[in-house]
Amino acid sequence: MRVVVQKAPLRRMLKWGQRAFFASAILLLGYTGFALVDAWIFQRRESRELDRLLRDRQVASQSKPQPGLRRPKACRPPPRTV
Repeated sequence: MRVVVQKAPLRRMLKWGQRAFFASAILLLGYTGFALVDAWIFQRRESRELDRLLRDRQVASQSKPQPGLRRPKACRPPPRTV
């Protein structure tokens, strides 16, 4: 017994399969591009924020305290009575 498949329906199925694979490849490439650009933007923003924080820390450590501003003294606990 031999199975005979006509060529026209088989070609139509293969053509639709090819189109589906092509469309999914385009969608996946678009998503990958979006993820890469989003990661690149996030890294640049966070790098700038880190640079700003490091610069602020360096400025704060180099600056001398101003004479008008005093640091609060540490409070000692009240003496214990026996």
